[in-house]
Amino acid sequence: MLDGTEHLYNELREMGTMIYVAFLSMLFFGLHNFIYLMASRAGVNRARYLFFSYLTAALLGLTLLLSTHEITFQRAVALLAVFSALTKLVADFIKLKLFGEKGLIFTQPIIRTHYTLTAIMGLLLLNESLSYGQLLGVMLSFLVVMIISAENNHGSMITRSVLLAFVAAFLTAISSFAAKLGAMSGNVLLFVSLAFLTNATGSFALSKSSGKNTGQSGKEMKYGVVTGAVHFIAFLSAMLALEHVEAAIVFPIISLGFVVSAFLAVAVCGERITPMKGTAAVLSIVAGWLLAG
Repeated sequence: MLDGTEHLYNELREMGTMIYVAFLSMLFFGLHNFIYLMASRAGVNRARYLFFSYLTAALLGLTLLLSTHEITFQRAVALLAVFSALTKLVADFIKLKLFGEKGLIFTQPIIRTHYTLTAIMGLLLLNESLSYGQLLGVMLSFLVVMIISAENNHGSMITRSVLLAFVAAFLTAISSFAAKLGAMSGNVLLFVSLAFLTNATGSFALSKSSGKNTGQSGKEMKYGVVTGAVHFIAFLSAMLALEHVEAAIVFPIISLGFVVSAFLAVAVCGERITPMKGTAAVLSIVAGWLLAG
């Protein structure tokens, strides 16, 4: 009986620690999106900037992986990592473009509909059910898009920017779903390292194929290294939290990173929050919590 009580105590203590890790991930994801905004405003070459970012994260992941001396290669984890990385790479390209054109407070609430898309994917592909709370979250997510679209496009709901943001949201949902499966495998460091290495390779190939040389490698390297370090901490923290704590607890915490990035966008970059955008931002946060279950 005593052994069972001690085991339960250790599990609860570990879960409590991992919730703090989820909050750490939330803070760093918020900072990560803000640095994306700063880089896009600096006019860096997207492919080259993402290459330095992903290369930094990959080197950190591989260093940590090799230091464990317990490398177990799993083909399924590797395939999930590559798939997750490639979809995230395209989503990041779109997000950077929209950050530069429309700003963070327009873009992020729409991309955050990936919570809605993930729930729908689970419903269609895994035969999962939606609770009343999750159904309300779905409706709130679409209401957020309607509010932002109507205010920024003079009442027109379907625009190029909105469609691009939806594509980024869809790709993010696919990438997040693959990452969740990767976390369940228990081989988190292998997944994280291979995912960032794949992203670095893909962004390098894109930077070479574009043939553009803006002469800003120093600026792109500076932003990229900082972004990569922050992204690595955020992503690794999220994966570790998902390995030990239910996604229904972790995802709502991480979703609050939008509050961090929005605050920095307003305080540092001077982005305006109109009453409509403020309402949409709050509804986006509520929707994320509801959709996490």
